Amino acid sequence: RPERDRTAEDTAPTEDPVIIRIANRLGVHPAVVCVKWAVQRGQVPIPFSTNRNHYLGNLEGVVGEPLTEFEMREISKIDRNCRLIKGQVFLWKEGQSWEDLWDVTGEITPA
Repeated sequence: RPERDRTAEDTAPTEDPVIIRIANRLGVHPAVVCVKWAVQRGQVPIPFSTNRNHYLGNLEGVVGEPLTEFEMREISKIDRNCRLIKGQVFLWKEGQSWEDLWDVTGEITPA
């Protein structure tokens, strides 16, 4: 992520021990585990890559062995409330914080 979209508290899902453990079991990159998790939850992830090995790995990961129910539960427990895009790019008033855009439930609120 660009520096403007990061804070000191942010974590990278691909560095989480749970994700890494599952990736090692499956023999895939941790990012593939994240894509697989999203698909198994009924979401449509759109991973970006221009690298043939990366996008084929994502595709193979999705159609390959599914995550177990236990793994799905374990991944769902690692939420760190760390937004990928916090909204700084949408702030036009000087002195606003990206936190001004979000309420405690994660809904966008008027600034």
